[in-house]
Amino acid sequence: MSIVQVFFYSLVMSQQKLERLKNSYLDISDNFEIGWNIFLEQKNNLLWFLLILNLPIAIIEQFVPDPDPQGGFDSPFIIPFFIVAMLIGIIINLAIHILTEKSIMQESSQAIFTLKKVSSKVLIALLTGILFFIMVFLGSLFFLIPGIYLGVIFAFFTEAIALRNCQLDAFNYSRNLVKGQFWKVFGRLLILGVSLVILVLFITVPIGFISVVLNNLPIISFIISVISSLIIVAINYLFVIIFTVYFLNLDYLRNGLPQRV
Repeated sequence: MSIVQVFFYSLVMSQQKLERLKNSYLDISDNFEIGWNIFLEQKNNLLWFLLILNLPIAIIEQFVPDPDPQGGFDSPFIIPFFIVAMLIGIIINLAIHILTEKSIMQESSQAIFTLKKVSSKVLIALLTGILFFIMVFLGSLFFLIPGIYLGVIFAFFTEAIALRNCQLDAFNYSRNLVKGQFWKVFGRLLILGVSLVILVLFITVPIGFISVVLNNLPIISFIISVISSLIIVAINYLFVIIFTVYFLNLDYLRNGLPQRV
């Protein structure tokens, strides 16, 4: 297949994805299919995130002691490490949201420029993330149901921040998307969540067994642990894309295509 043929094939596939997203409610299989295709299309950018941002975190993590079961910290570096890791996770998630929609719209983007674009949104994403956690946690204290309800109606707040330039009104934007179809959205999110857990367990349980067997070889065990962490991160990338595809589907159906600037 020539370069020209590849270009036009990619363009046609992109238009087909866009038409499906804006004209019909996707089946779960469509979510996975489109998400996987975008994952492959963005593999170079995602690999950049993985090696430049996540690999150092995965390596440093091997030297950070686990928190004391009684609530203490054996090392003063534990809290700073987790804060930095959390911020990097937020930055990458915001960037993946943007790369996903750009892929749908057949707009090219490079990882470094996408990171620059989300830099101004990290603080608001962090603050709203903390607020989201507090609301869901407090809601879960009351027979769990309020926490689940809040978790579903506000599930798309990070996508609203990354893609629709929302700030604190990101919660309202998410609520409007879910309005009138709570149970449909709840079911889809449940399927995606269970699928993520199953896939992570399918990958990590055998790796964990191998790591225990090779425990007498510290270097090999170290390498396996780092690789395991990176595999989990890559799986998370995929599901962030799939989740973003679902957001875009709901958003295009309710609000139409956004103006491109």
